[in-house]
Amino acid sequence: MLPLTVEEINKKKIVGVLGKSLNDLKECVNLIKEWLKSQRHLPEEPSTNMIEFFLVNNKFSIENTKQKLDMYYTIKSIIPEIFDRINPKLARIQAGLDCQYTLPLPKLLNDKYRVVVMKAKSYRENFEPKVIIANLVNLIEVRIQEDFMLGDIVLFDLQNTSMSHIYKTTIMDAKIATTILEKVYSNRVKEVHVINYHPICDLLLKLAKTVVKPKIIKRIRFHNSTESLFKHIPLDILPEDYGGKEKCLDDLEGLWKKKLMEYADRFDKLDTLRVDESQRSSPLKDTENLGVQGTFRKLDID
Repeated sequence: MLPLTVEEINKKKIVGVLGKSLNDLKECVNLIKEWLKSQRHLPEEPSTNMIEFFLVNNKFSIENTKQKLDMYYTIKSIIPEIFDRINPKLARIQAGLDCQYTLPLPKLLNDKYRVVVMKAKSYRENFEPKVIIANLVNLIEVRIQEDFMLGDIVLFDLQNTSMSHIYKTTIMDAKIATTILEKVYSNRVKEVHVINYHPICDLLLKLAKTVVKPKIIKRIRFHNSTESLFKHIPLDILPEDYGGKEKCLDDLEGLWKKKLMEYADRFDKLDTLRVDESQRSSPLKDTENLGVQGTFRKLDID
């Protein structure tokens, strides 16, 4: 038998945490691919890495993985205000990249978790929450194609966050973002770290409690200094901006923009990739969690 590659070794570690083997992963992928052959309403067959991504994020539940893969394509028609005009080459999306860092860090923490940094670049007023959501979706799109991890650790840096940013972010914006992450991508958040704490955190926490599950709220940690952050995220993973050994945020952003360009064809395809509801053989389950009759516009956000 040929020795495992570095990629296979990393996958083995991650699926092992879930009590599975590489053979289990392969068998589950084949089961999903067989199911996909009968789903004529779907516009394409997802890549193997996409299927693996959804399997791991759904803890190897075959049924949940089927549902999330279906929703991955279906959601684009349910909330076109987010998924239309989302291509990274568009000026509005580039403007969003210019006003906020939304970056996955290169190294996995403990070989399992991806650290994602989110930070406003300045107090400038050209802050559009829906564009920020769009760039977050684009980030996940790339990761679906090539990332393999057990979950996320989110680092929010509030150094340049102002009251105007908060006032521009509606409850509906927050609800849409969290619902997409949970109900579409099965995003698994291990920890949330908030650095550069100031009084605005109280408003953010109040907003978060209206849309985020209590178990996630309990995972939020506030830091007054980078020293307390080091206890949770090692120096070799953190960017130079926080006293770490990784490249600075500006350099990492440059690499990230190149990565987005590598997926230009994929994003062009996503512009028109929609389900054909006339070909759907059975209704998609669990759409009530997206709101009445599956529309975000009727979400109960009281």
